[in-house]
Amino acid sequence: VIEGKASIDTLPEEAAHFFVKLLGKGNPLYKEMYNKITNYDVYRQTLEEYKKNKDYKNPDGTVNFDKIKEEAMGKLIAQHIIRMEPGPETEARLVGAITWWQKLWEYIKSIFNTAD
Repeated sequence: VIEGKASIDTLPEEAAHFFVKLLGKGNPLYKEMYNKITNYDVYRQTLEEYKKNKDYKNPDGTVNFDKIKEEAMGKLIAQHIIRMEPGPETEARLVGAITWWQKLWEYIKSIFNTAD
C-alpha cells in the first residue's frame, strides 16, 4: 500500500490472512474452516484465479490445494465479515462464516488478554 503496489482495500484481506496463519493448522477452528471452505463460492473463484500462479504450485508443478484453501479462507473472512458483504453465499454458509469470524475474534482477543 505504501509503495503503491496495492490499494487500501487490500488491507482487510491481508489482515484476514494473518488471522488464518495466527490460528495455525492444529487449531480446531482452522481445521473446521479448512475442511468446509470448498463449499463456498470463494474457493472456486480462488482456485480459478490462482491455479496457474507459480506461488500456488507444488514442486512437481501441480496445484497446491492447501495454499488455495488458505487463500480462500482469508478471502472469505475479508469478504463476508470484515467488509460485511453478503456475496453469493447461501444464508447457512454466511451464518457459518460469521460464526467462524466470531470464534476467530475471540481467539485473537485471548492472545492479547493474557493475565500476567
